[in-house]
This record gives sequence, structure tokens and C-alpha cells, in this order.
Amino acid sequence: MNKADYTILKKFYGSLDNQLQVASKRKDRSILVNYFSITSNSAHRILLNSSIKSYGINNRILRNLIDKGYIKSLEIRNQYVITPLGIWEIEKIDKIINEYSLIESISNKYFNFFNRDVSLSDKEKLILFTLISMRCFSTGSSVDLKRNQRSLDKLKVVIEKNYTFLKSFKILKKLKADEIFGAKSNEHPVSNLIRHSDNLPKRSKSIYRVQQPQKYFLELSSNEGIDTEDLAYILWLVFRKSITSTNYTEILNYLNTIVYDMAKYIFDINEHKFLKPEYDYLLNDSITEYFRNISKWESEISN
Repeated sequence: MNKADYTILKKFYGSLDNQLQVASKRKDRSILVNYFSITSNSAHRILLNSSIKSYGINNRILRNLIDKGYIKSLEIRNQYVITPLGIWEIEKIDKIINEYSLIESISNKYFNFFNRDVSLSDKEKLILFTLISMRCFSTGSSVDLKRNQRSLDKLKVVIEKNYTFLKSFKILKKLKADEIFGAKSNEHPVSNLIRHSDNLPKRSKSIYRVQQPQKYFLELSSNEGIDTEDLAYILWLVFRKSITSTNYTEILNYLNTIVYDMAKYIFDINEHKFLKPEYDYLLNDSITEYFRNISKWESEISN
């Protein structure tokens, strides 16, 4: 690319860079990589605000940049924006990014489903434990944020109880009681908490599932009832090494008590098949699986 073309294209790049910073969306050194984490609506708005009028730009340079696909026109007359190809060209020339670093970024965001980073936030631990406590082990026995107000209100009570229980085990290190559900808004507090769990599927070996429009569950249902080893893995994600031979009965008693006390207010009991005594024993089996596999799981993340 000649110097004149580069100078004009860099102006388009700089305009987009400025708009990203104004919108507090500039998180990565590469604008191209930065765009991976921006919602479609935000990306569209920021791009529109970065447009530059063609007045004062040499027609030959303008036509050259358009022909190479580095900029494109908007519906608004004589206004242009930089394209991904144009961003790529500038960032290659300025040595911000290359093919290898771009592929690595794509790999880390979209292909790294089996990474060893299983450290969960306090909110993520609380969400997983809540699904365990209500035995949300299939799509038919899921937390449905669209069910009704009464269901969500009772689920809020469950989450608060679970928070207190996990705090007593020192599982939740940083989360304060008044921070569980985030800032007050028109959205139900439970919905505000659970909807923001985008990382849980890949951090839980896809055991944590989301079914549209807003159903959340652990995919544990099997021919034998539930997959106890997978449930043990979720328990490990929440408790790590904190379940012991002296406290596991307290955990089981809590889980069996709260589900029978609260599930009838949250689910259609005729559809919630896991609310039966036989699943109490399977929960106990999952603790056995926890002790059997904990060394393996701990070693997998340390190697």
C-alpha cells in the first residue's frame, strides 16, 4: 500500500478507534479482535458513528480504497466506513496483528471448549448449586425464566438460602448478599442473575445447558436416572476440594431438604420427575463419584 492510501485509510481506522473508546468498548489492542466481544447492535452503532465524509479526500485514493474493499459507502450520501479488510490491512502494516495471532484469538474465543480454566465466579457457583438444589437435570425439569412471577419469586428465596449455605462453607469468597442479583431494574432479579452465565457451558464440559427462550438446566438425565459422575463433576466445580468425609452428609441433607420444601412452588410437580426418593440415593452416589474422581480432576487443571 502506498503512503497516500495508507494515510487516508488510517484516518478511517482512527475514527473507529475513537468511537470504540468513547463507547468504552476498546478492550483489546487489535480492533479486529476487539469486535469479537461486541454485540451486533453496539458494533453497528459504533461503526456508523465512525463514518467519514468523502469531501476533501482525493477521488483516486477514495476509489482505490473502495475497489480494494478497505472502505465502503453508507446509505448516507458521501459517507464511508472502514471494513474488516481495511482494519486487517492497517493492523498488519502497524504490526498489531498477524495471521497467527488472529487465529489464536479465534481459537481462544470459539474453539477452546475444553480448556483447563475451570475457576468459576461466585455467581457461577451459586447458579450451578441452585440447579443442583432444585434437581434441574433435564430440559423438562429446568429453571424456566418465562414460567411465572410466583415461580421466580420462590426461586429467589432458594437462591438466597443457597447463598447462605455456600457462605457457611466458605465457597463464596467475594460475593456480598446485596450483590447477588445485580443492580435493580425492571427485569426480575432471578432473571438478571441467571441470564448472565455465558461462560458456564464451556466451563462445565457443556453439562450446563441453555434452551431457548430461557430455560436453564444440567444435562444429567440418563437411562439409569442421572449421570452421577457428571453430577459429581458439577459438585467439584462448585466445592472443589471442600467436600470431606465429615461434611458431605450435611450437604446431602441440605440438598434433599430444600428441594422437597421449595420445588413444589417453582415447577409443575407432574413434570419434575427428579422429585422422588430414588434420586436422593443417586445424589449420594454422586458424592461417591466425587471422592473417586477428585484427584483426577484436580490434576487435570494443574498439568
